[in-house]
Amino acid sequence: MRYSVEEAELYAEREGSGESVVLIHAHSVDRRMWDFQFKLLAQEYDVVRYDMRGYGLSDMPVPGARFGHAEDLKRLMDRMGIANAHLVGLSLGSFVALDMLALHPERTLSVVVSSGALFDGPTELPAKHLPPEGREIDMTAFKADWLKDLLSCCNGEDETFREKLSEMVMSWSGWQPRFETYLPIGGAATAQRLTEARFSNTPALVLFGELDSDGSRASCLALTSLLRQALFKTIPHAGHFCNLENASAYNRELLAFLRSACS
Repeated sequence: MRYSVEEAELYAEREGSGESVVLIHAHSVDRRMWDFQFKLLAQEYDVVRYDMRGYGLSDMPVPGARFGHAEDLKRLMDRMGIANAHLVGLSLGSFVALDMLALHPERTLSVVVSSGALFDGPTELPAKHLPPEGREIDMTAFKADWLKDLLSCCNGEDETFREKLSEMVMSWSGWQPRFETYLPIGGAATAQRLTEARFSNTPALVLFGELDSDGSRASCLALTSLLRQALFKTIPHAGHFCNLENASAYNRELLAFLRSACS
């Protein structure tokens, strides 16, 4: 179903009942990355998975028009009648979950982040300065190279996982490399807000695939230094897409945390 968030419409799916859990996908993929979690969680929770603006079945951004993924999520929750939720993100989705915590803590019951957590870099991308019509890119070759890079920090031995990741990347719009001149996330501003003591007791789980990059590990550890109650767990035999590569271990940690956070 599509929901208006003022300037755009976002596609979202919802199932189950109970406390709300929102699943936030990574860059270059879409809501389907949560196939191994969505229906499982719906047995105990009111679960939402959605495509962020610029991905999947949601609207593409207007080139040059600024927006924020966290504000889109807040408006989506408003449209769906969700007062607050447990937020589960991976990679880009982790940044969005933490933006929500920093900007709208009253809407955030807990956060589960993985494959990168705290992004404290600049959000402006001045080197691109793309024209309104976008950069000319051979998207087939670009996606092939991007997929190769992703798999280099994953456990690519599982053919089912490789096919699933390839399907999502190859169906990605590629809007971002053609048009994006800034990152619609909080960056250093979010990192600074999370240094405030009022966030220190927020229930948080940080999951890291043992085969993921050093950058992802550093990002995860940086968050645990700010959120004192954050639990750090390693997912074995998995890399960047640890929720897909080792779904059984990921789901075990996720469910145990959510049950504790809900009690």
